[in-house]
Amino acid sequence: MRRSRDVCRDVRGSYSNAPSTLLLAGELKLLFDERILAEYAEVLARPRFALDLADVAEVTRQLGADGERVVASPGAAQLLDEDDPTLFP
Repeated sequence: MRRSRDVCRDVRGSYSNAPSTLLLAGELKLLFDERILAEYAEVLARPRFALDLADVAEVTRQLGADGERVVASPGAAQLLDEDDPTLFP
């Protein structure tokens, strides 16, 4: 069995897209709760991305089918992204 690094290098020639490469190679499984899946759908459906809503639905359906749902409780720490204009206008 090849190591994950080798899969990434074979496909892309670099490590820049390692998570997506591993996911497509079946070597990485997404773990998520319903909140995350709903957020993916909401973000992908934003007008600025101009994606077809049927495609967005298919992508989120496929993520749900390929990943594993978990029960995640909210953490105590609040993590802020200072580069996010919705949090820091």
